[in-house]
Amino acid sequence: MLVISPLFFAVITVVLTLISEPTVIIALVSSVLHECGHLFVLLRFKSEIKSVTLSFYGMKIIRQNEIGLSLKKEIAVCFAGITVNFIICVLFFLVYQFYKYELLLKISAVNFILGFFNALPVYSLDGGRGLNCFLNTRFDIIKSEKISKMISLFVISPMIALSVYYLVKYSNFTLLICCIYLLASSYCQIQV
Repeated sequence: MLVISPLFFAVITVVLTLISEPTVIIALVSSVLHECGHLFVLLRFKSEIKSVTLSFYGMKIIRQNEIGLSLKKEIAVCFAGITVNFIICVLFFLVYQFYKYELLLKISAVNFILGFFNALPVYSLDGGRGLNCFLNTRFDIIKSEKISKMISLFVISPMIALSVYYLVKYSNFTLLICCIYLLASSYCQIQV
């Protein structure tokens, strides 16, 4: 079942109204393709999908049975979206080498940034979820979550310092908002 929150349309409308750059549309399409990568691998592993929700926070896939896959398959699901972004990045970069059309390079760059950002070992991101699955093969769940939380804080801390620098130097608060969101979502998800 596909569930679309009214806030999803509100956010898309506001973003497209305020920012007319093609980068925003590229990022939105690339994000959807990223999530389709997760969905494709889940379906490939015959995982039953209960619902797909498009909301203010992005796309969320709810499964019938969250415990149905092995840890190795869970890791594959975690990294499927990242893999899609990197494949798009490489393909568009190669095409750019022949046609030198700036939009191709922009698509490549946006997908590289999305893939890299989601690969960070922060608990609420794909890289953090994959790391947690890997740690669950080595340690009990509680110890795995504590290690994941420490690694998340270790990764986010320099990002916060960089975001404060960008805020002071360039009056850009985007990275700071991302860091606050990552801290809040990592803490909430680990505590559940």
